Amino acid sequence: MVTASEEYWQPITLDNAVRSTCLNCPPKPSMMPRWLDPGFGFVELLCDGKPIAGGERASVRTIVKWRGMAHADPDHEWCVEYEAPMTAVRYTRQPNGRWIATHRGMGFA
Repeated sequence: MVTASEEYWQPITLDNAVRSTCLNCPPKPSMMPRWLDPGFGFVELLCDGKPIAGGERASVRTIVKWRGMAHADPDHEWCVEYEAPMTAVRYTRQPNGRWIATHRGMGFA
């Protein structure tokens, strides 16, 4: 699993669509979707900045499992990092249980 340095991630305004560095790519949603499939890339769950789980994609079942883990242990900072060519998004769990895009990155390639 790859965890990028904090300098890589740029904060974004909450509840706005996340634009990538790719001019031909559509924006990513501000709320975490039901599944994440970067195609050629990875998705990772972090708890207090430490990788917990991850892989090349996160199915609906995986996202439900990760949401359940975060719900069962809300006293920690939970994030899902999505990294693909030309775009990266960090979704952070809010106190109300919503997963909001809080940071963006350049992606790779």
